Amino acid sequence: MAILCQPYYLNSEVCGRRTRYASTGAVLNTQDFERPRNRWPWVASLLRDDAHACTATVITPVYLLTAAHCVTRTPETSTEAIESTRLKVEVGAAHSRLEVKEIRLHPSYQTGRSPRNDIAFVELQTPLVYSAELYPACVADAQLNARVHAVVFNRSFERPSFAYEVVGMRVSPECRAQVSECPTLQLSKSQFCAEGRGGGSVLLVRGSSGGPFLQNLVNESVTEAWTVSGVTSSSSRTVDCSVPVFTNVHLFSDWLKDSVLEFMSKLTLP
Repeated sequence: MAILCQPYYLNSEVCGRRTRYASTGAVLNTQDFERPRNRWPWVASLLRDDAHACTATVITPVYLLTAAHCVTRTPETSTEAIESTRLKVEVGAAHSRLEVKEIRLHPSYQTGRSPRNDIAFVELQTPLVYSAELYPACVADAQLNARVHAVVFNRSFERPSFAYEVVGMRVSPECRAQVSECPTLQLSKSQFCAEGRGGGSVLLVRGSSGGPFLQNLVNESVTEAWTVSGVTSSSSRTVDCSVPVFTNVHLFSDWLKDSVLEFMSKLTLP
């Protein structure tokens, strides 16, 4: 049953705010606060057949955003979603594993080594409950701002539990040009590539796919609004070239909003 007293729409008033801890009179465990899982509470793991496979982002109490290739039968060739019973979501400091109700791929998703329109929804069986320790991320609905640096979540591979390293990145200024080290890199209008904040390549390992390219898009009235501007899609990897490629989220904002509104239209009072 849906909990109607919390917002189910995108970009609610609490989105993009990192965890706050209320004082209880006890000593605050600052080490715990600095753990990535607590600083970025909307970052979740997708488990295929109980094995950590990809990353996702909480954007509403029932929806997580990820890459479409993460939730297809075979990531590089299939355009059919896997059975929802084979997928679970791990989110929050408690490492809770949640059941999935439905998987929705973008209708124009195309497979390949650099998949196009690589974006999907994962709908939870039971809604999350927002708290002081769990907020959703905001979702980009305006053109990508290449001047704002971002953070990306690089899966700590070969760990039995879900863990990641936070990596600072920026949109690559050469993204639309033919990069001399990457002559085979070809991007569609729905994609962009990125590099380390100081320049140079960044290798995102397997399991990082589906995670957010997060920018803190603040303004005069909002001091913190971590926003999913991209979804980690693929990586061009050769001896001289390692370029992460992201799905440009704002180009899919109408599809995202329509999907969320469709869900909200089905909510009924208890």
